[in-house]
Amino acid sequence: MKYLLLAIVVLYAAACAPSSKKKEASEVDIDSILSLQVRILGERKALLTKSSEGSAGRSDTSFVPTSTGWKEELEVFRVLGSFNQKLYQGTYQIEGPLEDPRSNLKIRRYTNDQAPLRSLLVFYRDDLSRIRQLTGVVEDANPLYSAHRELTLTFDELNGKPALTGYKVSGYQKLALRDTVRFEVTGVAQW
Repeated sequence: MKYLLLAIVVLYAAACAPSSKKKEASEVDIDSILSLQVRILGERKALLTKSSEGSAGRSDTSFVPTSTGWKEELEVFRVLGSFNQKLYQGTYQIEGPLEDPRSNLKIRRYTNDQAPLRSLLVFYRDDLSRIRQLTGVVEDANPLYSAHRELTLTFDELNGKPALTGYKVSGYQKLALRDTVRFEVTGVAQW
């Protein structure tokens, strides 16, 4: 009995001890990219020209967001990094590099029909550190609600790092017993 209790204590201690295995870093860290954009855009006082269109009509505006404003503008794009979450690691099919038939860029494609982020396309020049565009499809559905969004971020290069030039969010929302609401929001960052 003594040995059984000792074995249980040893196993419990081993299970609770921090792992010495290093967490594998993703080649595409969306959170870091977005945090870098917030910092750069805020520091450079970039002008944002924003257009939105939906059932309420069309709206156009231009303003210079603070760093906090840029963080709020780009928050919706954090979902593009969900493939890096522990819950979804190893569940995405990864393809690439693929050739983009419309440009001289390469594409890395992540797909998972069971996750809210159904697909992510990473367009890049030469290697993944030179990202030019991120395009993701996010879907959510339950018996009362369904939604589909396509999120796109476009970049140029500034000192070897991606620098946001624009974004687009388009899609629809459908509530049970209600009409489908389509929307599109675009933003252009002017340095």
